[in-house]
Amino acid sequence: MIDTKELENDIMKSGLKRKAIARELGITTAGLSKKIRNLSEFRASEIEKLTKTLGWTRERRDQIFFNHNSDLKSTKGG
Repeated sequence: MIDTKELENDIMKSGLKRKAIARELGITTAGLSKKIRNLSEFRASEIEKLTKTLGWTRERRDQIFFNHNSDLKSTKGG
């Protein structure tokens, strides 16, 4: 799952409308909304385009899409 709050903050800070971002990704605004709300997944190509569109570094991209430490539970056996 993505960090929805951080993604929405970055979109807001960019000054871009969701319609423009969706168009860049080649999806509808409804499709973008579903992806932001974790109702469907972003494709790798969409993540790449979003990274370029929002001017993210690789680190920022990873914070939003791949940093799940707070969601993971320990799997260590006892």
